[in-house]
Amino acid sequence: MQGAPALLEGFVSFTHEVSVIAARGTGGDVACFDPGENVHKDGILDTTTVPANLTASQRMDAVLLAANILNALDYVGVMGVELFVTPQGLIVNEIAPARTQFWPLDPAGLHHRSVRTAHPCRRRLAAG
Repeated sequence: MQGAPALLEGFVSFTHEVSVIAARGTGGDVACFDPGENVHKDGILDTTTVPANLTASQRMDAVLLAANILNALDYVGVMGVELFVTPQGLIVNEIAPARTQFWPLDPAGLHHRSVRTAHPCRRRLAAG
């Protein structure tokens, strides 16, 4: 590395990975879809199954973590939050603008409602 700045990642022992798709509007309202369980093949996401294999407590923690991240970042729009499930609890693995090709929703429509209104998710999530 010859003195160049670097980031060293550690290994996390986890049982499975889950994702939460969350949306936050301009007024700060946050809505989250049920967590989905991710299965990877050769290091690439293959399937996401909803609902994820989580206890009720883990499911609530996953949704609250996603909502807290969007609020802390003052983020407006749709975001995916990936979490590792470990015996000690949930660990955030990655956050990114939602890649929802595996989810039965219109990400562009939800994003547009998020950035244009205070309460983007009420109608869509209630209907879905």
